[in-house]
Amino acid sequence: HDTQNSGITIRSGIASQGAVYFSDTTGTAAGTYVGNIIYDHSDNHMRFATSGSEALRIDSSQRLLLGTTSVGSASAYYDNLIISNTTSGEGSGITLFAATNGFNAVDFADTAAVGRGRITYSHSDDSLRIDTAGSERLRIASDGDIGINETTPEAKLEVRSSDATYSLKITNDQNTSGSYNGLSIAGYDENTG
Repeated sequence: HDTQNSGITIRSGIASQGAVYFSDTTGTAAGTYVGNIIYDHSDNHMRFATSGSEALRIDSSQRLLLGTTSVGSASAYYDNLIISNTTSGEGSGITLFAATNGFNAVDFADTAAVGRGRITYSHSDDSLRIDTAGSERLRIASDGDIGINETTPEAKLEVRSSDATYSLKITNDQNTSGSYNGLSIAGYDENTG
C-alpha cells in the first residue's frame, strides 16, 4: 500500500526454522540450494549461506560470526565480531582500503568522546601511528624509525619527554624503588644546565 507499511512474515514452530532458498537450473544437488537465509528458532540465530555453505551468522546476542558458528574461546568482552579461519596454513584478517594520500584507522571511543585511542596508517607518508588519551604517542616512520612522543624521528628510536622526567628507564621487578633503580636516561637541556 502506498501510505502504509508492508512486509513478509515467515511463521515457523518455536524450535523450527524459517528460510528463503536460492537455487539455479542445473538440476543437481549442488545447485538446488546454493544460497539461503535461515532463521533458527531453536536458539534464535540467523545465518546466511553462499555456494552451498554457511558464510555468516548472527547469534541471539547479536554477535556477528564470519567463518564460524560459535564464539569459541573468544573473550566475552571482545566477542561482538568473530572472524575465523582455522584451516592449517591459512589465516583470517581485515583489509582497509584508502586513497594513496588517505588514511586507514581503527578508532577506540567511549561514551564521552571518540578517538580516545586510535591506530592509524597514513598512506601519504607510509607511517603507522598509535594514539592514547586523544593524542599521538608513537609513530613508526616509513624507514622503520620509531618515535615516542616524536612525529619525525631522526634515529632508529627517538624518545621525547615534554617535562623533566626520564626519557628512558630500564629496570626489573627486583628493583622497584630508590635513586639508583636500574638504568635511567634523561634529556639534557643546555640552557638550564
